[in-house]
Amino acid sequence: MSNRYEDDDVFDADMRRALSDLPVPEGELAHLPRRDFLRAGMAAAGLATLAAVGWAGLAYETTPALVRLAFAHANEESGLRGVLVPDMAGVRLALGKPLPGVLQLCKDCVVDGYAAWHLNSYLDNLGYVHVFAFRGAVPALTGQGHWLGGYWHFLAGVQGEPVLVLSQHLAAVDAVVRQLQA
Repeated sequence: MSNRYEDDDVFDADMRRALSDLPVPEGELAHLPRRDFLRAGMAAAGLATLAAVGWAGLAYETTPALVRLAFAHANEESGLRGVLVPDMAGVRLALGKPLPGVLQLCKDCVVDGYAAWHLNSYLDNLGYVHVFAFRGAVPALTGQGHWLGGYWHFLAGVQGEPVLVLSQHLAAVDAVVRQLQA
């Protein structure tokens, strides 16, 4: 292979001559078909993304911070088992009635700076239910709702302090609420 540039000049001259002999198209050049379906698909994907973000933002804004933090706390302690409270009398007094199902966990904990007893009960065919019986000063919270795959319900305990019930199944929350309000 030669590395001489004179050979390139001959090649360039031949190519210019061959290209100049090609016919020039008359009229307007043909355009490639527009990809309108891609534009519509991208617009639909953008709108779906905006709707999902809006729904998540609305769910975040309408769910109390204490509920979101209680869900996170329940997930952190989901593997714990046992009664870790020296005296269950205070817990029974706060709830007023026993929880349905099999008690899996009873523990002192703090959720967002508020002291609470964390009880975890297993209900047949309904799964786990987390109950937080708050002690001391807690913001006045009421209501019920859904947060990212779990259900929650606030109710007043025997002494007027809030009790928060959390579960992945609405029927489990309803069963515990009925038991505690009966």
